[in-house]
Amino acid sequence: NLDKDVHVVLESNNQTIEWYNKKYMIDSYLKYRKLDDALYDIPSMETTIRAGQTYGRLPFTINASEINCDSLYVLTFKIKSVSEYQKVTTDTVLMMRWE
Repeated sequence: NLDKDVHVVLESNNQTIEWYNKKYMIDSYLKYRKLDDALYDIPSMETTIRAGQTYGRLPFTINASEINCDSLYVLTFKIKSVSEYQKVTTDTVLMMRWE
């Protein structure tokens, strides 16, 4: 657990979607794609992990009524900067999907 609060700034890393599709979805007729910008809202790409905790929250909303149920959508998140400690520079992209 952290001994002090850590402010975290995130960014998208959509190149990861293509990399993932080429590596893991090569034989699949469905490929992951980024959710269209008009279908979600992330008020802030910043969060704070409080001292003693192991994660922070990043609220966002999705307009699910516009999502095609026969498609695979993802949003990607990568740590851009942290206020404390040293950020890891490899394998830091989160691809979040929903079904």
